[in-house]
Amino acid sequence: KQWYQRRVRGVQEVIQQTAACVPGCDVSDLTSPVYCHNCNLQCNASYLYEKFREAVCDECRDKDREQFKLISKTDAKNEFVLKDCDFDFREPALPYISAPNPHRRGGSCMKLYLVGQVYQRAFEVHGGDEGIDAAMARRSDNREQATARKMEKKMVELRRAARQRTPKQVHVHAFGEERYDEGEDEYSKTCEECGHTETYEKM
Repeated sequence: KQWYQRRVRGVQEVIQQTAACVPGCDVSDLTSPVYCHNCNLQCNASYLYEKFREAVCDECRDKDREQFKLISKTDAKNEFVLKDCDFDFREPALPYISAPNPHRRGGSCMKLYLVGQVYQRAFEVHGGDEGIDAAMARRSDNREQATARKMEKKMVELRRAARQRTPKQVHVHAFGEERYDEGEDEYSKTCEECGHTETYEKM
C-alpha cells in the first residue's frame, strides 16, 4: 500500500535524524523490521508500535479494539493495585500518551496506557494472577477497616456533641435536721448530699 510505504519512509527519515544526534547509536538497530505477533505483517510504522512499542499492526488493532484499549493511570492504579513507581521507575518504564483530561478542563493532561502492558506490569509486581487477586483483597480489607475507623470516630464526635447539648441537671439540696447555735443565735441546716450549709435567723 502506498500510504503504508510513505509512512515507513517517513519513520525511517526520523530514525536516521535521531541516530545522527545520538553518539554511538547504530541506525541498523533502530530500523530492524518488526512484525505483528498476530498476522506477521511488518508493523514498524503502526500506531501501537510507534506509541507503545507493541508489535501489533493497525489492521489487527482495528479488528480487536477491546484487546488494545487504553486506560488512564488513575484507573490502572485502582484496577491493578499499582503505585506510581510501578509505572515510572520500574524498568522498563511503561510508555504512555497524553490526552486532555475530560474531568478537568484546562488542567494537566492525563496519561493513557495500553491496558495489556499494565496487566503485564501488575503480573510482575504481584507475582501472577493470584497475587493480583490477593492485593485486591488486602486493599478491600484495608478500605473496610478505614471506613469502620472513620464511622467509629464520627460516632464518638456525635456522642460528645450530644453530651454538650444536654442541659445540666440542677442540684436540689436534701437538708438534714435543723440545728440551733445559741452563741450566734442562728439556725443552720446542711445538705446530706453535697455538704452545703445554710444559716439563718428566726424572728
